Amino acid sequence: MCKILYISYDGLTDPLGQSQILSYLSKIAINEISIDILSYDKKEVYSRNKLFVENILKNSNIDWHPLRYSKYPPIISTLWDIIKGWQKIKKLNQKNNYQVVHCRGYIPGILGLKLKKKFKTKLIFDMRGWWCDEKIESGNWNNFIFKPIYKYFKKKGTAII
Repeated sequence: MCKILYISYDGLTDPLGQSQILSYLSKIAINEISIDILSYDKKEVYSRNKLFVENILKNSNIDWHPLRYSKYPPIISTLWDIIKGWQKIKKLNQKNNYQVVHCRGYIPGILGLKLKKKFKTKLIFDMRGWWCDEKIESGNWNNFIFKPIYKYFKKKGTAII
């Protein structure tokens, strides 16, 4: 049995999680492939959509491990999400000994790269755009505080690929 850990900073209870992540992974998690999903779900949509997602996963080779997404205060909340994620990943890997970690985005990529280095897990980095550039272009990171964070993620993104 091949054990895969899929990490997403998008929640499975979000529309994107349901339309892209669940539909994609449910086609892969068959026969000898088992997938654990670690997602960061927002409190409001989690309570509203949790049962819906659990029903989709009920008869699949997918186990879901949701963590609460932290939004405030900026930067610190993301660091906290990384710490929570790593603690959960260590416990899950101890039990499952993942062969592959599939990371959707930069924050999951940081966690997946650490898993790869520490436990020799194969890494798939899945990013559809340059997230840090998108943050600048959207105006979300147009503040001097975010300049070192932008540089960090630009460098980290090229290191993951």
